[in-house]
Amino acid sequence: MTATAATRRPVSSQKPAKSRKRTFGIGLAALVVTAGVAGAVVTSSAYFTDEQTVATNTVSTNSIKLGLFDGQTAASALATFSLTNLAPFTSTDLTNLKPAMKVFTVKNVGTGDFTWTGDIDSLVYTKTDGSALPGTTGSGSPSATDAGSKIYVQFGTPTAFDGNGVPTAVTWETARTLADSQTAGNKEIASTTLSAAATSTKVVRFYLDTSATNDYQNVKVQYTLKANAEQIH
Repeated sequence: MTATAATRRPVSSQKPAKSRKRTFGIGLAALVVTAGVAGAVVTSSAYFTDEQTVATNTVSTNSIKLGLFDGQTAASALATFSLTNLAPFTSTDLTNLKPAMKVFTVKNVGTGDFTWTGDIDSLVYTKTDGSALPGTTGSGSPSATDAGSKIYVQFGTPTAFDGNGVPTAVTWETARTLADSQTAGNKEIASTTLSAAATSTKVVRFYLDTSATNDYQNVKVQYTLKANAEQIH
């Protein structure tokens, strides 16, 4: 019994061991918390940055501006012109490019792309000497109303020219009487899109219906050729 009692440790000698373990555990937790806080601080302040600038930039508006020129080139401005061959023409005459036509060119002389259309406007009917037409067709002259229903206007796009700039082939738009050409649905030349410096060449001709009688001689029509451009949107 004595030998067994000599090998047992006193109770007081076991307490320090438990205390040491508890102290060690607290120290480890403190170390982990401290490391976590330090890591967050380092990460939030470690971003690289850079900056580049381009100074004195500008924004400016386009200009929508068209020019009207004589013939198939933009060599000279389109001036007032007269077509003096107003007469009845058959379909064969028209196919053979009769009557004579006026060639004109529209050019985009601005900086912005646009679409353009055109028409004739401000029609004034008189006799060739400038006197007024009668109110009723007869006695050698038509009324203005009858003249408007017998005279046709037709626009087209030339596709070939001879050596003198006269069209030898034309794609024609639908012919309209002068009266019809003034209604809202018939006023415009077909829409054409033009970029800056581009051109579009057109022709216009006038002729009388084949049913027009001798009363329709000596008639004159004054009109305005109008082209309208609008920016593409």
